[in-house]
Amino acid sequence: MVICRESLDIDTKVEITNERTRERASARVTRAPRHSAEGFLTPLEFDKPFPMFWQISFPPSNWKPNDG
Repeated sequence: MVICRESLDIDTKVEITNERTRERASARVTRAPRHSAEGFLTPLEFDKPFPMFWQISFPPSNWKPNDG
């Protein structure tokens, strides 16, 4: 999900850029955006898998926190 200044129609194609890495990806709007104080929360789906586009690492599915 990204924040946009304007509401975009479902199935609108967009190109997004990660400002930190300058990588670009094509995507489309999957559902109607919701208005928020920051702008329109817009659900996107990449045209092709791009798991590291945002450069966020998630723990493995079998990870469990230490209980101390």
